[in-house]
Amino acid sequence: MSKPSPEAIFRARARLDEAQDVFCDDCGPALIFALQSGETTLSLDMPTLLQCLYVAEQKTAIPSLGADWWNSVANHYNLRSSFSKLDGEGR
Repeated sequence: MSKPSPEAIFRARARLDEAQDVFCDDCGPALIFALQSGETTLSLDMPTLLQCLYVAEQKTAIPSLGADWWNSVANHYNLRSSFSKLDGEGR
């Protein structure tokens, strides 16, 4: 399977449909976002959303949220290793 072009990815972007609190047997309570892209419904969890926000900050697409905020988020969601991996990818 070939990788879609950036234009194709942009055209297929999802829109927020709703947000729900759910309980995950493996991870406990979680906030899940339901996204709609055409006929497809996708889910996005908070840790993934925060990783996207982190990349956006690194690429200067958003203003800096500050080290204190990121440290609080990383501790709350246990994301320190995820952020380290993103930093290692040159983002």
